[in-house]
Amino acid sequence: MNAHTQFSAAQQATAPTNTRELRAFLVEQMQGVANGRVNSEKAKSICNLAQQVYNTLNVEIKVAVARTKLKDGDIAPVSFID
Repeated sequence: MNAHTQFSAAQQATAPTNTRELRAFLVEQMQGVANGRVNSEKAKSICNLAQQVYNTLNVEIKVAVARTKLKDGDIAPVSFID
């Protein structure tokens, strides 16, 4: 198994399911760009997708805060797999 095959297998192992795992994945990708493992086009695509995830989470958080203010209820944790 060559280095590229090992990297591809590691990438496909599991998708991030929460913000901590997403941050770790993004840092890993940034390190990959820095050491030449990840090309700039792939990094740009990952960055665009990460921005979409951030935008979605941001909206969900704002809705949860608004609901709390309106109902004085609890804010449910945000999950990527629901």
